[in-house]
Amino acid sequence: MALSAVACNQNPNQQTTDTETKAQPTDSYAQRYFIYDKEWRLVELANEKVLLDSTFRRYPHIVFQKNNRISGNLGCNNFGGEIEFLGKDSLRITGISATEIACPNLDIEQQFLEVLNNASVFHATGNKLTIGNQKDTIKARFEMVVK
Repeated sequence: MALSAVACNQNPNQQTTDTETKAQPTDSYAQRYFIYDKEWRLVELANEKVLLDSTFRRYPHIVFQKNNRISGNLGCNNFGGEIEFLGKDSLRITGISATEIACPNLDIEQQFLEVLNNASVFHATGNKLTIGNQKDTIKARFEMVVK
């Protein structure tokens, strides 16, 4: 009797939530949930590997936050903005602002900002993330940082 009472008192919604968070993303919502609150390090920009010299303060990266915000670092300058998911694998990034520290090698920072400003699609699988433009041309590749 005690076992059946416990089973009946379980919240079926809680079971679904636990399963969804453990499963690999298969739909748009799960995919977005999977990318949230993780640091995604920029590894390729415009089909070129990102190679940094000692003048960069940090590795360029992006973090998607559940409050529809993004933040990250361009290599020297920090940035933030707003993100809107428009449908399966579609997004729009707006309101990007960045610090304005005079840094050497601003080319990567400028290219990264351009990718973010023109982003319209994303694909996330495992520890890989890509961001592309309206033509679904991949403009940036990222890898999840495991801490």
